[in-house]
Amino acid sequence: PDFTFKNNCQGLQMSVYGAGSSAAPKQWNQWHLGTFNPINRDSLAFAALDSVSRTIGYTLGDSAGCFATTYKTVILEKLSAQMQVDKVCFGESSKFNPTIQNSESYTQQWTMGDGKTYSGSILSHTYSAPGKYNVDLDLTSKSCKTRITTPVLVMATPNIDFTTNNVCDGDTVYFNNETKGKDSTQFVWNFGNNKTSNTADASHLYSNGITRTFNVNLTGKYSSGCESSKAKPVTVYELPKCDFNANYDATAGNNGFNFNPAVGGYTSYTWDFGDGNKSSSEKPFHRYTTNGDYTVTLIAKNNVGCDCELVKTVSANFSGIVGMETNEIIIYPNPAIGQFIIENSAGAFDFKLFDTKGSQVLCGGGENSTTVSTEGLESGIYQLQVIDKKQIKTVIMVLK
Repeated sequence: PDFTFKNNCQGLQMSVYGAGSSAAPKQWNQWHLGTFNPINRDSLAFAALDSVSRTIGYTLGDSAGCFATTYKTVILEKLSAQMQVDKVCFGESSKFNPTIQNSESYTQQWTMGDGKTYSGSILSHTYSAPGKYNVDLDLTSKSCKTRITTPVLVMATPNIDFTTNNVCDGDTVYFNNETKGKDSTQFVWNFGNNKTSNTADASHLYSNGITRTFNVNLTGKYSSGCESSKAKPVTVYELPKCDFNANYDATAGNNGFNFNPAVGGYTSYTWDFGDGNKSSSEKPFHRYTTNGDYTVTLIAKNNVGCDCELVKTVSANFSGIVGMETNEIIIYPNPAIGQFIIENSAGAFDFKLFDTKGSQVLCGGGENSTTVSTEGLESGIYQLQVIDKKQIKTVIMVLK
């Protein structure tokens, strides 16, 4: 008698196949498996259990009444595995570290549950969508073959999105959160200047400065702990500068002024001269028909739509040869011989003296008063501007 076997693996169904020869015709056989001794079966399968080895006997009898028995000790190979995969957030890699017990060399074949397969050992896999996946690991050795199936959970992350707009200095930036399911999401805004907010929608006022761009980041987190972020740039544009001078034009006659902005080249200028007249010129000329103090407003707009506004008081007073008292500013004597005095009870001031051609011939300043020397100047009519923090006063000076 003789027999062969296969699947000699712990925990699997082992198969045995009877064989042998006899001078007389074969009449019967019997397997000796311990407590299980089936008769007249040429082959059979039985549970190999978890023992390290198994002694199997096979008896073959013939028609002449002869019989013989063969015993073999079969080594039961081992191949088993266990694995648990931690849940991850979408975008993260799932880690695979199976615990494998084996007595023979083996191969691995992975089926990831998303259409992807791998041969050999793997450490991680990144899924292209959130969901639950069943991962099969097939282990194959010479004697054994086994499969373990492990669930893998890939949890969803927020689909972050928001809208905003560029603004001018001094304007509030509004951020509209367009994340779906935002009522069940925790948010953190980072405005790019070390300032943050935890509201769903947000607004922020940046401090004034030159034109600059901030990288604004919105992070959303689910209760599962899974989070994602999105960043967008926001530009805060510098405002134009609205300072200006109103220079008396002695060549143009009574109370004619040339208005000059401190910065030229803006997209638009809007002047309101305070007497019902306006201009959209960059450097307009305007004549006042009556003496008085006028509130002049300049609005300038740059090429990105940001504008500024400045208001100054301009004094139109073609009074000729008398001492000039304009609110807190007093100028005397007028006409002047060799010098004249400027007094300003409001504090510090600057002054400019122009000839009839509009050329500046003197300039200076003082705290509350100053004496202006006219030595070296020709006799004639001049325009005097006195500028303090509240107003620009323009008078006609006569020098002798």
